[in-house]
Amino acid sequence: MGIVQEKYSKKELAPYKEKFAEDMANVGDALKQLLGAIKEYSAETHRVGGSASKKPKQKAKAMECWKAWASEPQKYKNKTAWCNNLIAIIKKMDVRKNVADSISKNTARAWCDEFRKKYPSPELEKILPTKK
Repeated sequence: MGIVQEKYSKKELAPYKEKFAEDMANVGDALKQLLGAIKEYSAETHRVGGSASKKPKQKAKAMECWKAWASEPQKYKNKTAWCNNLIAIIKKMDVRKNVADSISKNTARAWCDEFRKKYPSPELEKILPTKK
């Protein structure tokens, strides 16, 4: 038997036990909300390539490039060619050639996939491989 149980009767401990159980339920709910918020934030930032969400100007330029490619599918041979050109265009955007403003190939690919879902193009679907 624990020290607390030796000093106090079950009747005396009952209200505290109920309060403790109630407090633990509240803590559990708060933890579930916190974990949900963390997962949502993580999903947003990692869905399009890690720090991609921190680069709104670059993403806007990528959107322009995507729309241009969708209207002129023969402009690039494949997704890789589009990604490489996008990276080069974004590097030229900043006159100071700030390395922090450039994007990775993974980010370019993620944006390509995102734009492909949001703005489908039948012409591009002929070029782009289908995902299995």
